[in-house]
Amino acid sequence: MDRRAQAGSESWRAIVLTTLAEIELRRGSMANAAAAVETAREIAGYWGVVHAEAAVLAAAALVDAVAGRVEEARQAAARAAGLMRPAGYDVIVRSVERALGFIELSLGEPAAAHAVLEPLLARSGIGHPSAAAAAPDDVEALVKLGRVDEAETLLAELAAHVERTGRRRRRAAVARCRALIAAARGDGAAGITDAEYALALCGGGVEPLERARTLLRGTRPFRGDRRAAVGRAGARGARARRR
Repeated sequence: MDRRAQAGSESWRAIVLTTLAEIELRRGSMANAAAAVETAREIAGYWGVVHAEAAVLAAAALVDAVAGRVEEARQAAARAAGLMRPAGYDVIVRSVERALGFIELSLGEPAAAHAVLEPLLARSGIGHPSAAAAAPDDVEALVKLGRVDEAETLLAELAAHVERTGRRRRRAAVARCRALIAAARGDGAAGITDAEYALALCGGGVEPLERARTLLRGTRPFRGDRRAAVGRAGARGARARRR
């Protein structure tokens, strides 16, 4: 195999590792996610394939963002976008924008998060994987900005997509967003039900990252009712696993 063919083959290996890194993130294994990114970084750096390097940087931005390494995440995202925007390689740019939106939302900057995520959703459509993954963050940003009607409209679009694809993880995110909207509208009973459902969908260690986000944000608005909601959700998850 000549060097060009080998470089192409190895660059795809690096990109597969970025997908593995995201899976490890969702499983709650930061160490494995970071290890996958580091291996991918070494491969991409050795073979010098620009789009692979950018894909690795986009994955690194997301891993660093979830780990709370804000400056490292921003630097990786900026580098990836700088490599890919001039080339018009929007697939990787979308991943970068998703990571940046998550960073801003995590820092308590919903306006900045929405400024990044709205264009991503507008040009990609909810069916694109990066857009579907970013939509719950934009829903949350809109709720925090008091734009609840817009949040509800976006959530309805996401929910319809999730029904078509049937992805369990996305259903949990939809339920979490419904809980946030219910809280914003002052409907505590509906919010607790939605939060319970989101937690039940994450039961059995299936999606620990999504479960943590639900516990952090989806149940927080209900204050004194939170423990009851979590307890009921745990019981439901246990019953579901016994069936």
